[in-house]
Amino acid sequence: MEHDTVDFQKMRGQMVCSPKDSDSTFWLRTDAKKEFIGGGCDNKLKDGIRHSWEALYCWTSGFKGIQGQPVKLLGGVAYDLGSTSKLTMSGECGETWLIKGGATHTLDKNWSVGINQRFDASKVAKDQNPYDIGFAMTYKL
Repeated sequence: MEHDTVDFQKMRGQMVCSPKDSDSTFWLRTDAKKEFIGGGCDNKLKDGIRHSWEALYCWTSGFKGIQGQPVKLLGGVAYDLGSTSKLTMSGECGETWLIKGGATHTLDKNWSVGINQRFDASKVAKDQNPYDIGFAMTYKL
């Protein structure tokens, strides 16, 4: 909680459960000022493979989620593709949907390259380009 002596600025709560002898984490969270409650999980399926999922219920006036309902789904995956390459993907589904992902490959101890993409379906109705793609090259000292 955060209060400025006039009104609450933040009203958040979270419960997290990480069962013993498990590589999974489960949570419930709420934000009274942003008017949502959510629940989700993060699972390490095996070395190099993680999946995370969350569902949100929002009671903000005018919020439109999946098919006009006040619900939004989020998810993501991360994979180690051997010792030098990684792949991540995430997405959200609400009134519209968004998916983004990227891959990185380590060339040596200093150099790595990557590619990222993003598709935002909300831009289609606005006559904007919904697709972005980017390339990266990184040198670490």
